[in-house]
Amino acid sequence: MRNTKSVYIEIFDLYNFQYETAKRKTAARKYIRTHLRECFPKYNWSDVKNWYKLSELDRYKFKFEVVRKYFMDRTEESRKKKTETDIAEESKEHHYEERKYISGQQEYLSILHKDFYDANASEEDKRRAYDDFCYYLIKYVPNVSAPTYEEWPDSPHRLYDYQQSAMDDALKQAADENYGKPAPVTEAEIDHYALLAIIKYLEEKNSIKVDIDGIRQCLTIKHSVASKNAEEMAESDDSINYLVATKKLDNLDFITRVEKTDNS
Repeated sequence: MRNTKSVYIEIFDLYNFQYETAKRKTAARKYIRTHLRECFPKYNWSDVKNWYKLSELDRYKFKFEVVRKYFMDRTEESRKKKTETDIAEESKEHHYEERKYISGQQEYLSILHKDFYDANASEEDKRRAYDDFCYYLIKYVPNVSAPTYEEWPDSPHRLYDYQQSAMDDALKQAADENYGKPAPVTEAEIDHYALLAIIKYLEEKNSIKVDIDGIRQCLTIKHSVASKNAEEMAESDDSINYLVATKKLDNLDFITRVEKTDNS
C-alpha cells in the first residue's frame, strides 16, 4: 500500500523541522504550497494528495532542491550537519542524482531526434516550431548555422542530422590535415603508461591493490548502456547500474588498501 504521508510531514521529517513552533510550521506549509503551485501549476494544491500524482523524480527534486535553501536557512546550527547527512543518505538511497542524469539524457536524446517540421501545420505553428528548432540547435549544436526559415522545409529537420554532419566534417578535416603524418604521442598514452608504472610500484610495495576487474566491469556497463537510444534506456533495467558505474569511474573508486606484512 502506498505511503500517503502528506507532503508537509514528508518534508518536515527530511529537514528535521517537526520540532519547530506551530507558527514556523504554518509559514513553511504556505511556502511549500506556493512553490508547488509554481512548479506544478496543473494540479490543485489545496488537495495535498496531489503530491503523489507527481513522478518520484519530481518529488525528489522538489524535496532535495526546490525547498532546500528555505529549510536549511531555518535549521539550527546544531541540527544542520545531521540534516545534511539525512538528505544525502535519502538521495543516495533513491539514486536521485543518477535518475536526474538519466532523465536529462533522455530529454536530450528526445530533442536530438525530434522532427520539428510539420508540413501540415499552420504558418503560425511552423514559425513557432522553427523558433524552437533554432533555440535547441544553438543549445546543443552551437557550431552549426541554422537554415533560414525559407530554407528550412528543404533542410534536415532533426538536430541529430546537423550534429552528425558537423562530426563528419570535423573528422574529414582532421584526416586531411594529418594525411601522411605519423600519429602524435598523446597525453592519454603517456598517462596510461605512467599510471601502470605507479600501480606496479605501489602493488609491489604491498600498500594498495587496484581493482582492474572492477574497472573493466564498469566500462562494460557504461559502453553497453550508452549505446542504447532514449526508449531503450527508459526501459532498461541497467540504467541505474550505468550511472553507478559512471560515477565510480569518475571517482576512480577502485583502490583497496592492503596492510603491509612483516615480510615486506
